[in-house]
Amino acid sequence: MNKMNKNSKKEFAFEQLVLFVSVLYPLTAVPQIIKVFSRHSAHDLSLVSWIFYAVLEAVLLVYAVRKRLVPIIVQGSLWLIVYLVLIVGIILYG
Repeated sequence: MNKMNKNSKKEFAFEQLVLFVSVLYPLTAVPQIIKVFSRHSAHDLSLVSWIFYAVLEAVLLVYAVRKRLVPIIVQGSLWLIVYLVLIVGIILYG
């Protein structure tokens, strides 16, 4: 196997790892979502902070789409969903 082929395989494996992490990372917020909606309480969360997170993530997502950065698009989209779900939870139960 030549050096170019080995590098291509390593690069592909790394790209797959990054894509996996891009999906996994936003899922770390699922326990927070479950806590808010199962307890019907979000009194300890700041609506202003979560709105800022969502707005800033939206800007980064637009950048990623414009640059065609697939892992960042995936991660940004999932984080934006997380932020919006938590914003709804804060509005309902805060």
